[in-house]
Amino acid sequence: GLLQAGLVDQLVAYQAGLVLGGDARPFLGPAGWTRLADAPRFTLAETRVIGPDLFHRWRRA
Repeated sequence: GLLQAGLVDQLVAYQAGLVLGGDARPFLGPAGWTRLADAPRFTLAETRVIGPDLFHRWRRA
């Protein structure tokens, strides 16, 4: 809901070298955008290696 309302300034995500498959929990639920042009845009602000994983921070474009 916050993302749809335009209230999210940044996204933080961790990425692991692990394949979970289609039955895994999704990163986001249904977004409600019917066109890609309507989706909010973010630019990559930071990436760090943390052990075997990656940390990403994205800022609203």
